[in-house]
Amino acid sequence: MNDQIRFIRERRSIRNFKATIPKDEEIIQIIETAGYAPSPTNLQPWKFLIIKSESIKRKMVEAVERKIGSRMQETRNTHSEELSDYCSYFTFFQNAPVVIVPLYKPYPSSVYEYLMGDEEEEFLDMGNALGIMSASAATQNLLLAAHSLGLGGCWMHGPLWAREELREILGVKEPWEILAIVPIGVPAVIPKPPRRKRVRLIVKFL
Repeated sequence: MNDQIRFIRERRSIRNFKATIPKDEEIIQIIETAGYAPSPTNLQPWKFLIIKSESIKRKMVEAVERKIGSRMQETRNTHSEELSDYCSYFTFFQNAPVVIVPLYKPYPSSVYEYLMGDEEEEFLDMGNALGIMSASAATQNLLLAAHSLGLGGCWMHGPLWAREELREILGVKEPWEILAIVPIGVPAVIPKPPRRKRVRLIVKFL
């Protein structure tokens, strides 16, 4: 196994962070590396919000907690314990010194409309998927770049339960959408590697 492949395999999702604050130069380097991800027609439909403000992180956490609390009331406590567990699992980003929020925008209809013809609804689905795929590739680059600098991060989707509330807090305007919440910092704990499916279960030669 070469060093590059080993490096990728050693990346972990980090959920516990030291108080050490990453340098702005490191964050910029991480974002620059994210921008080298592939995207159809090189549109690069991504942006990144860098959050260091404790008050903004607190507002984000409160929005997620309110959303979960509302859901707990709707279910009449049938799943209260389970939802309560989700609350802490969806808000641990508040303990990271930096939170990066990747944004994406759907591909405009002009890009593929000559292929899609009158299938406008089908194109809207495709345009949204292309934006998500592009920004996801950039986010993976981001996590690998952080790992290369001795930092760690975690791709979080749970907080997007409160997507609309987070959009308002962060000032995200259409056509931009939030892809994920990515806390970044110096790992306090590096978890053991999770089990992975064996290659024979995920590959088929044709």
